[in-house]
Amino acid sequence: MNSPNVLPALPFDVQDSVFRTNAWCDAWLATYGKLSQVKTIDLGGAGNSLEMVYLASAMFKKVIPIQEMALVGCGGFIVNSPRSEYNQLNALVAKLGDKEKIIQSLDGLAWNRLHLTDFSHIEHSLLAQFFAASNYHAQHQEDIAYQVSAVSMAEYMDLLGKNTRGRYFNKRNKLETSFSTEWRRLNVDTDLAEFFGLLNGFHLKRWSQPCYSDLSQAFIGQFLQEIQRAGGCVHLSVLQLNDAPQSVLLDVEWRNRRYNLQAGFDESIAGNCKLGSIHLGKAIEEAVLAGVVYDFMAGEGLKSNYKSSIATHRFDLSSVTITRGWMGRLKNWKSN
Repeated sequence: MNSPNVLPALPFDVQDSVFRTNAWCDAWLATYGKLSQVKTIDLGGAGNSLEMVYLASAMFKKVIPIQEMALVGCGGFIVNSPRSEYNQLNALVAKLGDKEKIIQSLDGLAWNRLHLTDFSHIEHSLLAQFFAASNYHAQHQEDIAYQVSAVSMAEYMDLLGKNTRGRYFNKRNKLETSFSTEWRRLNVDTDLAEFFGLLNGFHLKRWSQPCYSDLSQAFIGQFLQEIQRAGGCVHLSVLQLNDAPQSVLLDVEWRNRRYNLQAGFDESIAGNCKLGSIHLGKAIEEAVLAGVVYDFMAGEGLKSNYKSSIATHRFDLSSVTITRGWMGRLKNWKSN
């Protein structure tokens, strides 16, 4: 498999991002938007969450107030909500006319830190150019999202190394002959509490903290229900060995792309059959057979960048944090 630096880019219209849907942003508004330090601003004026930004307030050194702005649906330094990727301003462009008017609207609000995360390079460069002309301080960050896009499983398997094929695919047969194995799919409307209980339990055992807090669980739960009502497909997958749940995987399928949102498993079970890898391999196979892209999104594993070893394509993401006023002057002073 190619290294992440030479993986080919996969064309993707970020307008189709599941993270810029009303399902995601409405769920964010109903949860994180209710926090006392959050003030939402409806730039479009029509009550559409895709046209909203928010200001979040905090204190620097317990003395100086910070006002941080971001798109509704996106987290920041103050509001630590689950990560959203492939962000864009299409809804605001449709409402306000062009990106320059949007930027002027943002520029006129009372913020000293603006957090714009996980945009495409093209979208990011337009934003960064404008704010650079305003002499604000900008801090940039690059990331890579990983995907599998293959015509067939035979084509995909030919791209993988022997060890990778074994870890993610071939050892499934060994697992299924060593245990009484059942692949269950839970129901979004009736089984969310059971699924979140399993997911948080596996994370507690491995990381000493749950995957989702009460607030983030409420947010993700509402999003899953909303995206299913909007025509998406939610995969609450549970792998049971000898009638006991040992691995879970949460995926959302939207507009020919299946996003891997979360996973959890028991590391102590099944010896050299890595349950998390086998579960992920099954999900990838389902996506390839269904003719949809499997999206691991950005981020690396704890011990290695496992995504780059099983991906066929990449998508480059850019984030920028813009500061102005006293915070911008402080950043400029530190960088000199």
